[in-house]
Amino acid sequence: NNNNNNNNNGNNNNNNNVQYSVGPYCADSGKSIKLGVFSDETCQTKASDEIFASAYGITLPYSESTIIDGGCVSCKQQDDDNNGNNNNGNNAEVSESCEALYMDSGKCEENVSVISYPNTQACTYMHSVLPSFEQLEANGYVHKSGKTAQVFAWIWFIATCGLAYYIYDLTNNSSKTVELSKQEGGNIA
Repeated sequence: NNNNNNNNNGNNNNNNNVQYSVGPYCADSGKSIKLGVFSDETCQTKASDEIFASAYGITLPYSESTIIDGGCVSCKQQDDDNNGNNNNGNNAEVSESCEALYMDSGKCEENVSVISYPNTQACTYMHSVLPSFEQLEANGYVHKSGKTAQVFAWIWFIATCGLAYYIYDLTNNSSKTVELSKQEGGNIA
């Protein structure tokens, strides 16, 4: 039995200096979050989940299923009849967390007649921008980093380095003075 423990703990005989990290990552095209084993502390390089299983003897939780439940959270907060109004807990109110989310969210209340002062600040976004994104996603568009932005970033970097060298060269060669009075024949023209 002791031999099995040594085998589990020493399973990384070839990688004694490697320290593994467990962290979340986006899976399934960003539609779920799972846990995975990574060979770096910034969770950039994915390693096999079997490393966790061999070290701890169990499978990594949430390695096959998502961490986030796709279900809805109720915003209904029940009155427990603590205020003595004898309504037997039938007065439902909106929970504070849902109320805060609603207050901070963008709204398009342009066709809501029961609101005295409708908020229409997000209508343009909801009517034009969101459908455009949904149409792009439906057509299979996947955002990729642009080559043009990378080219401009490199040009900016090289120009900045060149300017820094030019300033350095100017400041270090400032000890060279030009004496204007020592022209040909010693006369100033």
